[in-house]
Amino acid sequence: MEQKQQVSRLGMFTASSIYKLMIKSRTKGQIFGNTAITYIEEKVAEIITGEPTQSITNRAMEWGNENEYDAAEWFKMHYHDFDYYGKLNFVFNEYNEYSGASPDGLYDNGVIEIKCPFNSSNHIGFLINQSNPEYIQAEYPEYYAQVQFNMMCANKTEAKLVSYDPRAVEPRHRMAVLYIAKDEEYCKELSERINAAVEVIKSLLKHIG
Repeated sequence: MEQKQQVSRLGMFTASSIYKLMIKSRTKGQIFGNTAITYIEEKVAEIITGEPTQSITNRAMEWGNENEYDAAEWFKMHYHDFDYYGKLNFVFNEYNEYSGASPDGLYDNGVIEIKCPFNSSNHIGFLINQSNPEYIQAEYPEYYAQVQFNMMCANKTEAKLVSYDPRAVEPRHRMAVLYIAKDEEYCKELSERINAAVEVIKSLLKHIG
């Protein structure tokens, strides 16, 4: 997809929350569960009000934002270079008019997604499972959806999910890097569910008038 400099994300499904569309309904005959429906309605609200839905900022999110740049520099120093975009100067890749992604970074054939866990015990899980590709999908489906959608939008075939904790005494314990390949079947289902969600948005907007 063509990369675009900062654009409005109002009314758009984004990578960090795209997992909500993968939550299926427990009711027979319904595509989306309550979480997905709420997410879709939030996007409609953004479209008709021109304002973002209220987001909750907590210490964990602040910690992640404070340490992301250092994590990117650590990765460059110990692994390989990449184009880092960060939170202020992001590159937004549209998947369609109602969805898009903003990876933390891009390299030749992949995307970089950086996590800085506030709870160090979560970082331990990443360290232990660096060679276990099934770990993220099983334990962090929201991260798995995020990196898969990042790959879809940026037209890449692999991702490196990075966990960084500067509090580790030993430098070798400060970063874990998990390689995640593009999951074509998962991406096909995600694409289908995004398209279905877009149709719901259009239907709701038409009904609202």
